[in-house]
Amino acid sequence: MPKTSSDTSNKGSMPLFIKEVGGYFMEFLETDFHKRKLPRRSIKLHNDKGLLTGLNINKYPNFYKIAYKLANNCFNPDFLNSIQKGVYKADIPKSLLDLIKKQIAQVADTQVTELVNDLSESIRQAALKHKEDYLEAFNSVMDDADKVFKKRIVLSLVKSIEKPLENNNLADENALFQIEEELTGILKNKVEDSVSELLKQLLSGEKPHAKKVLKDVLDIKDIRASLTKFFDMFKVSDLFNDFHELYQNFKIEDKQEFYFYFYDISYQKNKYPIFYIPFSLEREGETFSINFESQIYINKKALAYIAQEYNLERDKKGSLQTIADRIIYLSDHEKDLHLVLQETLTEITNFFSLEGKVQVSNPEIQTSKNLYVAVTTNAYVALFDKSDEALLNDYEDILNAADDSPLMQGFQTLIEDFIHENPVSVQGVIADEWDEKDVDERLVYKSPIPLNSEQQQILSAIDNDQCKYLLVEGPPGTGKSHTITAIVFDNILKNKSVLVLSDKKEALDVVEKNIINTLNKVRVDEKFQNPLLRLGKTGNTYSQLLTQASIDGITEQFRAVRSKYPNLHEQIDTAITNLREGVKGQVGAYEKISLADINELISLKQHFDKEGVCIDIDEAIANPDSAEELKKVRGILLSLKERMKAIESVSFNFDFKKALSEESSENLGSMLVSLEDIRDLLADNPQFAKNNFLSSYQELIDNNKKEVEELLGNLIDISEIVDILTENKAYLELIDVQKEELNALSNIREVTRFTLSLQDILQKMEYFIGDSLPYVESFNASHVEDIENLEKYINDVKELKSGVFGFLGKKEAVEALNQDFRKKFALSKFEEPHKSVKELGKVVEIYKYILELQGDGFGDLDFVYFVTSLLKDKNLYFSDAKIETLRQAAETLAESGAIVENLNKGSLHLSTLDDLKNIDIAVDIESLYADLNVVLTEEDELLSQNIDLTKFDSLEVLSQGSNIDDLISKIEMCRQYVDTLIEIDDDIEYLQDSSEEHKGSFNFAGIDNTSFASLYENKLTAISDLEFEKLLRLVELNQKLIENFDDVKDLNYGDRTKQIENIVTMQMTYLMDERFVEFTNTYRNDAKTLKLIIKNKKQFPKEQFLKLKSAFPCILAGIRDYAEYIPLEPEIFDLVIIDEASQVSIAQAFPALLRAKKVIVLGDSLQFSNVKSALARGDINKQYVANLKDVFLKNISTESSRVERLGKFNIKVSILDFMGFINNYRTSLKKHFRGYRELISYSNKYFYKGDLQVMKVRGVPISSVIKFTQVKHDGLEEVTKNTNVPEIEHIISELKALKEQDKKCTVGIITPHTNQQRLLYEKISGLPEADYFFDILKLKVMTFDTCQGEEMDIIFYSMVATEADDKLNYVFISDLKNIDQDDDEGKIKAQRLNVGLSRAKECMHFVLSKPVDQYQGTAKEFLMHYSNILLEGQNELDSTAVDKKSKMEPLVLDWFYQTKFWEENKEAAEIMPQFELGKYLKQLDKSYKHPNYRVDFLLVYDDNESFQHKIIIEYDGFLEHFGDSIGMVDGSNYEEYYSKEDVYRQHILEGYGYKFIRINKFNLGENPIETLDFRIQEIVKKKFLITK
Repeated sequence: MPKTSSDTSNKGSMPLFIKEVGGYFMEFLETDFHKRKLPRRSIKLHNDKGLLTGLNINKYPNFYKIAYKLANNCFNPDFLNSIQKGVYKADIPKSLLDLIKKQIAQVADTQVTELVNDLSESIRQAALKHKEDYLEAFNSVMDDADKVFKKRIVLSLVKSIEKPLENNNLADENALFQIEEELTGILKNKVEDSVSELLKQLLSGEKPHAKKVLKDVLDIKDIRASLTKFFDMFKVSDLFNDFHELYQNFKIEDKQEFYFYFYDISYQKNKYPIFYIPFSLEREGETFSINFESQIYINKKALAYIAQEYNLERDKKGSLQTIADRIIYLSDHEKDLHLVLQETLTEITNFFSLEGKVQVSNPEIQTSKNLYVAVTTNAYVALFDKSDEALLNDYEDILNAADDSPLMQGFQTLIEDFIHENPVSVQGVIADEWDEKDVDERLVYKSPIPLNSEQQQILSAIDNDQCKYLLVEGPPGTGKSHTITAIVFDNILKNKSVLVLSDKKEALDVVEKNIINTLNKVRVDEKFQNPLLRLGKTGNTYSQLLTQASIDGITEQFRAVRSKYPNLHEQIDTAITNLREGVKGQVGAYEKISLADINELISLKQHFDKEGVCIDIDEAIANPDSAEELKKVRGILLSLKERMKAIESVSFNFDFKKALSEESSENLGSMLVSLEDIRDLLADNPQFAKNNFLSSYQELIDNNKKEVEELLGNLIDISEIVDILTENKAYLELIDVQKEELNALSNIREVTRFTLSLQDILQKMEYFIGDSLPYVESFNASHVEDIENLEKYINDVKELKSGVFGFLGKKEAVEALNQDFRKKFALSKFEEPHKSVKELGKVVEIYKYILELQGDGFGDLDFVYFVTSLLKDKNLYFSDAKIETLRQAAETLAESGAIVENLNKGSLHLSTLDDLKNIDIAVDIESLYADLNVVLTEEDELLSQNIDLTKFDSLEVLSQGSNIDDLISKIEMCRQYVDTLIEIDDDIEYLQDSSEEHKGSFNFAGIDNTSFASLYENKLTAISDLEFEKLLRLVELNQKLIENFDDVKDLNYGDRTKQIENIVTMQMTYLMDERFVEFTNTYRNDAKTLKLIIKNKKQFPKEQFLKLKSAFPCILAGIRDYAEYIPLEPEIFDLVIIDEASQVSIAQAFPALLRAKKVIVLGDSLQFSNVKSALARGDINKQYVANLKDVFLKNISTESSRVERLGKFNIKVSILDFMGFINNYRTSLKKHFRGYRELISYSNKYFYKGDLQVMKVRGVPISSVIKFTQVKHDGLEEVTKNTNVPEIEHIISELKALKEQDKKCTVGIITPHTNQQRLLYEKISGLPEADYFFDILKLKVMTFDTCQGEEMDIIFYSMVATEADDKLNYVFISDLKNIDQDDDEGKIKAQRLNVGLSRAKECMHFVLSKPVDQYQGTAKEFLMHYSNILLEGQNELDSTAVDKKSKMEPLVLDWFYQTKFWEENKEAAEIMPQFELGKYLKQLDKSYKHPNYRVDFLLVYDDNESFQHKIIIEYDGFLEHFGDSIGMVDGSNYEEYYSKEDVYRQHILEGYGYKFIRINKFNLGENPIETLDFRIQEIVKKKFLITK
């Protein structure tokens, strides 16, 4: 027993273990472990499904002769390149066909009954014998079935027609055996599923009725039909028709290739080709074109196996020598291929001591044989799995490698990484790095294509030094190909090499297309031959690249970009920085929008909708000062009554109250015209504002004295200002000021202010210009208009230079621009201005900055000319000391100005410097006293009179009184009275001014412009203070939110990211072109040699390959092809990518891992695994696994955990599963791009647990996305089992309808049964419209087993099952909840569902022959699922429905219908309301907590270029969209209206092609229709492709 407590690791014995692994994997690739020990590549004319997969061309003698010449002449296409209908015929006697038909009809019911009994007993015995091992039980029954079918049916049937077949040279002894084997295989295939189900039931304790189940499957009519179908191969008499059937089967089978087999060898009645060569076949009308590959393979495995068995049987030793090299390269044997073939055939006949010789030179059919072995010159055309020959060569190299070779050391490292080491996980590191990134970093990055969060993190993981093995799970439609493309581009930009591998040609086609389409964004021609190398594909790209035209094109492109390349880095960095800043700004702007504010606004709006408002809300919102102004208006209105009481308390002759109450057609201000005299009294004599006017005069006199004295003290500073200014004559001349003008005080003050302001501007200009002053000095502008002309010149030059080739070929246009420049700017010093665009741009910036600084107060002066003149001439400057003096003196000058202004109100007249110097203080002051004498006489008379003050024209009337105290008291009373009247007058004047600005609010409040009484009684005075404050808050919140939303700038994120992508793409194409150009220039001869190597599918010598790799950083190849070219060297690539990894067995992938420094595999464990691995016989595989374990325990380790890991070195493990145990980083792509949410819903629910984030917005009714059609079926049994003609006829009618509608969509048909697939293909191929269906609609007919990797717009599902005949329980798993992970068959049945139901992009159309509820098991489950989805979708709102709660949605819809866009595009556009955006946002982020809402509209528009625009239009009415939850939202649970996470999610959706238009009352503008139309039109001008 092996030890488990300690490790007996012996790494020195690792080579022995490696070779054991290599031998195990190699044996599987050669045999499939399908039949014990027998080589895979044998001659079979039918597969187990009954499909024709081989053709013995001996049937057509004329064609056989041509084939003979072809093989002897190195497969020269001059001998054969096509097969035409009617050219090659076979002569099959009718009597033979009648005999076969008769013998098939004699197969009796009794034979079937005996067969059923035998099989039932075998099943019962196997279940008893192998109670714990289902696989052993199953294999046991199927071995018995082989014997039972032969005994009961096959042997007797073949015996009855044996002689006629031999007599007509249609079969020899070995061929008859082959017929027996194939017929047995076809009949066994009928019971395989039933046997499996019966065994599982028995082993689980159930007691099924085995005989009944088997009898249902083994219907006598179906058996006869299958036998008839098999022998139909003898009915065909035209080689073209045989080829056509093979071609049909090639189209419906998966991973098959055409082979030409020539010369065969038989042993123990099994036939094997000796030589075979792959070829491609294409149909064009009634002609098949044939293109042979460049190498012949020797069936080494079969020959070695026969030699080994022969030696054992004859007790003989030795081996065949000429088969050591399994490949014969035609290019090496163009003249002597016949000799090479003859050498091998001669050795075979000699080794086996065969009688008779097979001569290659003899065109007749020959046979050489003994009792054990036979060799013939027969030839065949066959369909067979794609060859693993190149991988077998790799394993041979491994087995033959020295223990200390680099090859062995590389594999040792790989195995030790898995067995001995615990992989270092970088999962947390990458997640932390992502979490630490801000939104701007996540949204803006350097890449030629868009990247989602998963893809960015994958690139980060690849860059991590500790990350060597990466695993990416990619469910259907999640962008695996896009991810691969992104990885390829990232590595190219980092100067690293990448090998992309896949076992599906279609997957490589998509990646290649993605790469080419991206590169062509910056190419001048879509047909440009990009330096991308695809190996193994027919018509590989290398030969095309090596044409002189391609070399010249790439070289020209390289040179055109070379001059720009140094600036690309800066352009990329600048563009990324600017956009990131924009994202930050947008995030910041959104974060300012408080949902609490919105909530409060909604509450206030609801309140006033109920209570009503007393102002015009819209008018108030439009005025930023309205809140304060309305508050003041209301305050005035409330104070009017109090003021009127003050007026009524004074008795005068004039009845002011009456006057104020009278109606007048004039405005309220005109009612106070009778008070003008009193106003004038106060205005002309300010001394009346004091209680004692005598003391007021004395105070005035004293103040005047003091001010005059201060003014005279300031004369020194003012004179100094004049001196400084007059010294700089050049400066005065520049500003056009004469020296004598500086005598006027106003001029001195103005010139000083101007000079100091200008000095500040010059300091700012010098800081702004920096070292760019020479540009200004070199350019002469005299007018502001010159700036516009200069800016136009710069733009014209840039536009001329745009494009890949810049000024190339545009010399005349450049010179024309320069001549115009010189004409307009004759004094400028730029000789070749087009080369100085950057400098001229700086000049424009400088001149614009000058204009920004100009401001007010500089009059009509040409400010640009003035400032630039100062900048150019330092002599015009003032020294810093003088500027400081001017600044200090200016303060004195300002003080003096105020004093002068005050003094001039009296009798003084001071305006010049001379006036100040000559002022006579005494005279002017004394004259003030004279004014007092006129008011000091006859005061008693004044007091005795009832004076009407409104009649006073001057103060002279006051001389009638004599009592000064009474007079003063009277005047004080008048003053107070007049003050009140003046306040009222001022207020009314303010109200009059406000009535125009707030006209709507005055009307709302009930304030009549013609009624003074309305100032007392109105809504504004009636409303409470609290309600008025709420009203003002409503206005202020509206204004705040309008400002907030205005701050949210449209980033034009889509356009700007595309710009970044294009610049990065240009950078990348330059790097690729540079490497290719260097390769073709440096290794011109080697390049031609490599061309021949690729053509002949030879392996590159290591040194030659390194040169090739230097030219092509990215190489694409099939997993079975790449090893034909690329040497088996450790770490020859920086990165190896394996796509569709679930379908690649570890045996296929292991040599690829060796070639890589890092490996990333992409696939989906919930889709099909490698079918051959899954179907490999468990008993055979167990033997190899046991042997491997023995070697491991003896030579490597006995430590239990390592022994456990060893179990993963199993051919049933895919490379995807293997990487699950060795990866340093693992992630899953979750964003689904292929179809709508409803289409992927079944897979998402039952396989991916709802984790898929569906990015495709459904813009069509659900009824056009999911369809059900139930056809009428008569219930009668179909001629061919598992077919349904009515369903086929309906699907054909649907295809014809698509043609009539001229649809440009792609179409697929998926059915559970191969027979239905074949019948569909036959019937559709025979239609007149077949070319349209296959060429235009790209129609593919598939089964659930063969559709992986495909995607079509429309998928028809022909379910075949009828009420009388339903075999779907054998196709699909019965219960998805109980999948046995050790049951390969069960996993495949489950995978069928996931794969088959995830292919549609636009529509799933189920064609059924019975109601959905009559299906069983998971078939019923998924049909009911989609039926319910359809029903739920039909209950959704239709395109005329809007939110009944929303007052705005009908209005927005009405606006939309009035736009020019709708008028011009209504036939191609559809608008749908109430789209549930919240569901899509929720998918993007499970932590999404924004209140769930519907958006108002989804606009879908197909433009005239067949591009579909999807535009989400959202009117933020807030309450309508957030629903009941709005009342629960406050600062404690969701403070921000639109968080940075929301910005991120929206831009992610925008990155996938969806555009958002967010409108609300805050950003609609004055004309909502024009605003909406403009924003829609701007979007549809641009196209954004959805990227995966």
